[in-house]
Amino acid sequence: MTTVAGSAALTLSHLPNEILVTIFEQLPSTTLCNISCVARRFNALAEWIIYSSITISEMTSDSYPSPIRTAQCCESLLRRPHLWDSLKRFHIRWLADHSAFSHTSTAPFDYVCQYIRNVLSRTLALESLDLSLGPANLRAATFYRAGSMHAVERSLLGCNLPQLRYCCLGADGRHPYTSILSGFLTTSPLIQHLRLTDLSTPLTLAPSALPILYNFRGSAVTSASLLPGRPVSSLSLVGQDSEITRDNLPEMTRTTVTLHTLDLSGMSVRLMLLNHISKYLPHLHVLRIKLSLSHTLHYATSGLGLLVGLTAVLSAFSLLRHLDLSTTYLARPDGGSFADEADLCKQWGRPCPLLSLIIFPSRREWRLEADGRWASLSPEGSP
Repeated sequence: MTTVAGSAALTLSHLPNEILVTIFEQLPSTTLCNISCVARRFNALAEWIIYSSITISEMTSDSYPSPIRTAQCCESLLRRPHLWDSLKRFHIRWLADHSAFSHTSTAPFDYVCQYIRNVLSRTLALESLDLSLGPANLRAATFYRAGSMHAVERSLLGCNLPQLRYCCLGADGRHPYTSILSGFLTTSPLIQHLRLTDLSTPLTLAPSALPILYNFRGSAVTSASLLPGRPVSSLSLVGQDSEITRDNLPEMTRTTVTLHTLDLSGMSVRLMLLNHISKYLPHLHVLRIKLSLSHTLHYATSGLGLLVGLTAVLSAFSLLRHLDLSTTYLARPDGGSFADEADLCKQWGRPCPLLSLIIFPSRREWRLEADGRWASLSPEGSP
């Protein structure tokens, strides 16, 4: 393009790197790949952006047993040491096509885990890590030697990520972790968000580890060992509601700040348990629940009438602001659910005067307006 009359033409190559990076960051990766072929300078900037954030999700099966895209990406990174410090986000997710995946397969995941380990040991500026390694542990028991290592730990062994803020780790199955996981977390003091999706045992950490953790997702047993003495204000539990007991629930309250958010959408929760939780966590501001209605409210007939039983329980959460029931399944929704939802908003609002947002199983959102009326964000008759 041209500036004022008589001046020289101004092209992209005249712009400083800072402006070019701002422009290139708005472009999709396919376009960046094309730009990288234009000039060496553009190639350097485009590569820096492409390799700063890597997200790979791939399916594995007996026909395609190896997560080849992950391996190729790691190989590419290892050939570019000048880009190691640019990598901020590394998210790997492996899925299994269970219709074409045999647990007796000795699929070659080990060498890809070694590739991941080689990359992570060189990227000290990483801020966000997701290793959801799916079927990497689902192989024949005879293939694993006694004391063999979890796929996640094989990927993390010896790695030190001091700038890590977000960390999600897990794989299918119940393969045990060792002290390698604890050692890795201890060397990552800046983690604020931690997800351990397949750990169902206590996690042994020094009291000084994870000093600024405020969001955790994992099992009740792991939560009870991790939360005491840490500033966790948001907790998401996975597993079975029977795993939340009178022994471990009090431990979850021993945080250094008030626990304000509880997410139980990853399990089916009975009203009896919710009532028990209210005795230990009455100060919740946000509550997400997947109610087990078929067991807890069997006396009701159908649809939203099943939710009436929540009224007495919610009265214990006097500071509640947001209630999310979107993951609750109603087998036979009532025809007049819109009007029923409006009535329930009024019922629940009385014992919870700060309640301002409710999401029903219909996924319809209701908000408390300034004039005190409840209004749906969706018109009547729509979900």
